[in-house]
Order: sequence, then structure tokens, then C-alpha cells
Amino acid sequence: MKALGSSESVSPFPPSNNLLPHTFIFTTFDVLHMQNLLQALVIAASLRSLMRPVNPASDWLSRIWTLLEMEVQKGGTEPAETKLLHLEDEVVQAAISPGDSDSSDRLRESVRRILRPQDPVFMLLQL
Repeated sequence: MKALGSSESVSPFPPSNNLLPHTFIFTTFDVLHMQNLLQALVIAASLRSLMRPVNPASDWLSRIWTLLEMEVQKGGTEPAETKLLHLEDEVVQAAISPGDSDSSDRLRESVRRILRPQDPVFMLLQL
């Protein structure tokens, strides 16, 4: 009712000094970048949970992270170059002795099952 007789604009909300600090204000690009980093971290952790490296001193996880980080740095502006096959190859190379094709096929199937786009974890991370 105040608004009808007033020449000034009237807000239904009382004045407040509860504004977000500048550290909590992000651009859309920043939020997308953080989301992509989180997805890359989940992918790396998921792949790590699948296997025990044949050579514990190998740097396979850093190679996986490098592949994923290259995709994150693009910012979604270019088509993805890292394919599921690249990630499968890295995991199999680190976890399976050469010539063990049966274990290799099982591990590849596990990687595909974990990293499918319909997976509930990926669907949750894309919200």
C-alpha cells in the first residue's frame, strides 16, 4: 500500500548489508572451469581406484592428469582431443603386464563402465 502513494520506489525487502563478499562472486567462466577441474579430479580418482600399477614408481597418474588438464585448459571452446581410448591405454599400460590380453580386456571394460557419460556421478557433476 505504501507504493501507491509514494513518488519513490518501494522495495518489499528491508534494506540489508548482507551482500556477498567479492571473493564469493565468480564469472560463469570461472564456475565452468572449477566444474571441469572437479570432473577431471573425479575421473583421475576413479581410474586410480581401478588398478594397482605394475611398477609403483610409474608416473601414470601424472600422465592421466596431464591429458585431463589439457582438456580443462581449453575451457570447452574447442572439441575434445582426449578420448576414452587414450585413458584406457594409459590405465592398461600401467596396470597390465604386456601380453595379458584377457586382463587387458577386462580392465578396458571397467574403464568404459566407470567413465560413461550416463554414469550418475557425471550427471551430478554436470548440473
